[in-house]
Amino acid sequence: MWSVWRTVLEENEKLARARLAAIEVFQQQIADEAKVLRDYKLAVSKKCLNNIVNVQKELHLSVAEVDRTKKQYFDEEHCAHDVRDKARDIEEKLKKKKGSFFQSITSLQKNSARVTSRKELLEEKSTGARNDYILSLAASNAHQNRYFTVDLQTTMTSMEHYVFERDGGKFPSQSSQERDDSKTPVLEEESEDESPKEPSQPPPPLETSFEANFEANFEANFDDAFGSQHPATIKEESIEEDEEEEASGAQKVVVGGRASIPEELEPDQLARLQNLKESNA
Repeated sequence: MWSVWRTVLEENEKLARARLAAIEVFQQQIADEAKVLRDYKLAVSKKCLNNIVNVQKELHLSVAEVDRTKKQYFDEEHCAHDVRDKARDIEEKLKKKKGSFFQSITSLQKNSARVTSRKELLEEKSTGARNDYILSLAASNAHQNRYFTVDLQTTMTSMEHYVFERDGGKFPSQSSQERDDSKTPVLEEESEDESPKEPSQPPPPLETSFEANFEANFEANFDDAFGSQHPATIKEESIEEDEEEEASGAQKVVVGGRASIPEELEPDQLARLQNLKESNA
C-alpha cells in the first residue's frame, strides 16, 4: 500500500510538471495569436459599429421625414377641407339664387370664383403633401426592412465570423492536451496490482441465535435478596414468567405422588426442579 501512495505522489508531481509545460506551450502558441486576434476584432468591431451608426442615422432621418411630411399633409388637407366646405355653401346659394340683405347675387358669384381658385390651389398643395408623405413612408419602410434584414445581420456576421474561424481549431487541441496531461498510466498499473484478485466474501451468518435468560434463585426471598438491593434492574414481569414456568414444570414432574423425570429435560433443569420440589415440601 505504501508503494501505491508513493506512486500517487510521484504521478501528481509529474502531472504538475506536465501542466506547467503545457501552460508554457499555450502561452507561446495561443497568447500571441489571441493578442493578434483581439486587435483584429477591435478594428473590425470599430469599423462595423461606425457603419451601423451611419445606417441608424439614415433610418432616423427617414422616420423624421415621415413625421414632417405627415404633419404637412394633415395641415394642407385641413385647410383644403375648410375651403371645400365654404365653396360648397356658396355654390348652393347660387343655385338657389338667394342672397342676403347685405350681399347680392353678383357678390356671391365673385366670392365663388375667388373661393374656387383658392380651393384648387389648396387641393393642389394637399395632393403634393400627400404624395410626399406616401413617398417618405415608403422610403422609411424600405430603410427599416433593409436595416433589420441586411445591415444588422451583416454587421453581426462580420464582427464574429472570422473570430470563430480562427478559434475553431484551438479548442480541440487544448482539450486533447488536457486529456493527455491528465493520464496517469503508472498509477493505474500500481492500483491494479494492489487490488484483490478475488472479491472479498462477507462473514458467514450465525446459524442459531443465542438469548440469555434470567435464572432466579428460589432458595432466597426475591423481595429481600433482590428487590431491596437492585430495584431498578429486575423486572416484575420476568420474575412472574419464571415462577409460572417453574410451577408448571413442577406440576408436570410430580404425577400421582411420585416423581417422573421426562427424558427431554437437561441435568441442570432436573436439579432446579428437584430443589423446587424440596422447597414446596
